[in-house]
Amino acid sequence: MRDIRINAFCGNAAWSCVTPLTRATPWLRAAQRKISELARLAENWDSYGSRPIQEAAIEQASKAIEYLSDINLPPPQIFPVPGGGLQLEFEQDGRELEIEFLPDGSMGYLMVAGSGEMNEGSMPAGSKGDLYRLAYWLQGKLASSFAL
Repeated sequence: MRDIRINAFCGNAAWSCVTPLTRATPWLRAAQRKISELARLAENWDSYGSRPIQEAAIEQASKAIEYLSDINLPPPQIFPVPGGGLQLEFEQDGRELEIEFLPDGSMGYLMVAGSGEMNEGSMPAGSKGDLYRLAYWLQGKLASSFAL
């Protein structure tokens, strides 16, 4: 059987983001396409002078969707962030999770429980364990008081 692959845009690190097609869920493929589309935004894409999406944000967001695609999550909405970042938004069972990838590759999150309780913070770039904990919180597998 031939090994067919797809990949997200990861600038010079494209090969580190190659995913075997057999592992690529429909939402992973859609998310990779959206990130590739947003990576092509030009300077001033928001008409307020925002920079294009920066390579470090693209790379970290691509890694995050790769990690999270192994978990049964709803498809994320993906948005550009002024200044050159990206944001993933998930919603499940009254909980909301936003993960922001800043231009330098660092990450922040905002968790909103169904009660309106909010928790926000930051995490190191590429923190697979923290991403999994956030996903498990979204699924209701961790208490709403959970914090990284």
